[in-house]
Amino acid sequence: MPRSRTSLSTQSPGVLVAVLIFTTAVVAVISSLGAPLIPSISDDLHVSLSAAQWALTVTLLVGAVSAPIMGRLGDGPLLRQSMIAGLALVTLGGLVCSL
Repeated sequence: MPRSRTSLSTQSPGVLVAVLIFTTAVVAVISSLGAPLIPSISDDLHVSLSAAQWALTVTLLVGAVSAPIMGRLGDGPLLRQSMIAGLALVTLGGLVCSL
């Protein structure tokens, strides 16, 4: 029998709230750290400042494109899978950038 959309929130509302707070914090940190890092990226990669600004622009464009897609996926029966996949991709991107 398929689970209803509200089964996740009614079974464990504390876990759902914790995941949503964590997701919001990750998005806030990623979006707020982008602009101050552009001069450092420019110096480290020995590229012009305008070329380094594309790193932030691409990040914001990907977020703008993925937000409605993730919203649509999360609105259906794939709520848990879409949240886990989104957080996994953000974590993977953070690890790649740190290396």
